[in-house]
Order: sequence, then C-alpha cells, then structure tokens
Amino acid sequence: MKKNLLCSLFIVTALLATGMALQAQDQDRQRAQDRDRVHVEDQDQVYGWQMMNEPERQEYRERMRTMQTEQERERYRLEHRSRMEERARQRGVDKPAAPGGKGKKPIQQHPGGGGQK
Repeated sequence: MKKNLLCSLFIVTALLATGMALQAQDQDRQRAQDRDRVHVEDQDQVYGWQMMNEPERQEYRERMRTMQTEQERERYRLEHRSRMEERARQRGVDKPAAPGGKGKKPIQQHPGGGGQK
C-alpha cells in the first residue's frame, strides 16, 4: 500500500515538473515572438530605428504611449527625427529611411566616414 502511494506521488510530481517545464518553454517562446514583433513594428514605424539601441527603442515606445494628444506625439516624432538625422550625420551614414523603408536604401557606411548630402 505504501509503495503504491509513493509511486503515485512520484508520478504526480514528475508530471507536474514536466508541465511546469513546458509552460516555461512556452513563456520563453512567447517572449521571443513578442521581441521579434516589436522589432518589426519599430522597423515599420520608428524613424531611425536602425541607429537606436534596445533601451532607446523602449523609451521611444513608452513616451509615445504616455503622451495624451496627437500634437504631443507629432512634436516628439519631429524632435526624434532631428536627433536621428544628426546621429546619422555624426556617424557619416545616409539619413535613415522613412518608417517602413519602402523605396529607401538602408543606412550604409561611406568610405572615409563622409556622409552623402
């Protein structure tokens, strides 16, 4: 009787551990998919996303989310665009492609560090 009870407890424990491990894998997979989705959204919506690091992208998204009016968001977009164009100039690269990059070349380094005008 005790052996059956111990065996049952062991099986239940093993099943629970397996279930928790599978759930953790699913959560990791979901986080990776969310990261990829955000990266694609940045490409499609954020001017100069190529020159931003991940914390800068997160800050941009958060600021856009917390602004109350479309006028505030548009003002922030214009300020951001100016900063990204200045960053491109300082790095000697082409200006960033417009969000979505349709018909635009990606940012490219130029020999000698000189940017194109």
